[in-house]
Amino acid sequence: MLKEHIKTLKDKVDFKNTILLLDRGYYSLELKLFLEKHGIKYIFRLASNVYEKEISNMENIDENLKIKNTAERQRSITDENLLKKAKKEP
Repeated sequence: MLKEHIKTLKDKVDFKNTILLLDRGYYSLELKLFLEKHGIKYIFRLASNVYEKEISNMENIDENLKIKNTAERQRSITDENLLKKAKKEP
């Protein structure tokens, strides 16, 4: 649903000067790729019990979290174009 809202707003909102803030539950590899495809900057709030391996590699809680693009995470992508993009990224 969020992707549809963004598509509707794309002609009305200057996303180049916007940072989209998303609460827990919104993060998905597909949504991340969608936002990047449309040049939208974003910040996702994550629950503390997800991406535990990546979180354990952080030096402090205020740094960017590098979420690995794995084959398992790619399985949930339904958009074929975004899936192709995901498979090209490390």
